[in-house]
Amino acid sequence: REIGSAAATPPDCLVVAYGQLAPYAGAVPARHKVLDLHNVESALLQSYAASAGLLTSLPARIESRAMRRLERRALRSFDTVSVVSEVDRERLPGSHPRLLVCPNGWEPSPPVPMGHEPVVAFVALLGWAPNADAAIWLADAVWPFVRQQVPGARLLLVGREPTAAVRALARDDVTVTGTVPEVQSYLARARVAVAPLRAGGGSRLKILEALDAGRPVVATTIGAEGLEALIGEGILTADDPRSFAETVVGLLRDRDRAAALGRAGNAAIRAQFSWDRTLEPLLDDVAEHGGR
Repeated sequence: REIGSAAATPPDCLVVAYGQLAPYAGAVPARHKVLDLHNVESALLQSYAASAGLLTSLPARIESRAMRRLERRALRSFDTVSVVSEVDRERLPGSHPRLLVCPNGWEPSPPVPMGHEPVVAFVALLGWAPNADAAIWLADAVWPFVRQQVPGARLLLVGREPTAAVRALARDDVTVTGTVPEVQSYLARARVAVAPLRAGGGSRLKILEALDAGRPVVATTIGAEGLEALIGEGILTADDPRSFAETVVGLLRDRDRAAALGRAGNAAIRAQFSWDRTLEPLLDDVAEHGGR
């Protein structure tokens, strides 16, 4: 969502990409100011607090309330506000006369040939609390059910800055990679990608990346949030550990079905989620109101 470059935005249009940076916009002169929200941070923090333990939930709730006040003030300070989903539109603390929904997108590419081994991949920034929580839930609550039914299955937890608790998940059938130079080779090994989020907001670029590679994605309802149009078109959802595991197992056992679902996801990315398509309302708004 990097649309604030000089090539894309007229000089007298300011684009602020995160709610936390909104207070600094007042010091920058611009005729037209755009707030481009990747998440509604107050709702994301509230969601994380609901799934976290007592020691971490209280600070998250306090920060959520502070962010909500900041977001309410920010809505009054910008000419245009953009969010990534209808759900996030509803979560904003207040209304705005020019509020746009511009989903996250991906630059389409050819699908990656599917491997023959029963491999599952979770690609994420594993130092971010909701992703770390997801990895731990996946490995501890879901993965034992998968291994019971597919004894040779392997789980790849791919991403930088894994927390100590995530690193401790590594064992013979679970690989924690840490930082990698690229993720395509890991997606190439996988038959299934997963997004087992129990807290979050916005929408997951990791899902778009996996679908673009031609990998079906099993996600929680929260994991698939903002990408509901892709459920059945590359994404399958399940929320409790056993159902999540059974959905993964079904795809591990049926390579043809997994490949067909992955192809459907890749086609949907091309048709609906290229950056040119998803950002069109925001680019049109900048062109109309931000030019000289």
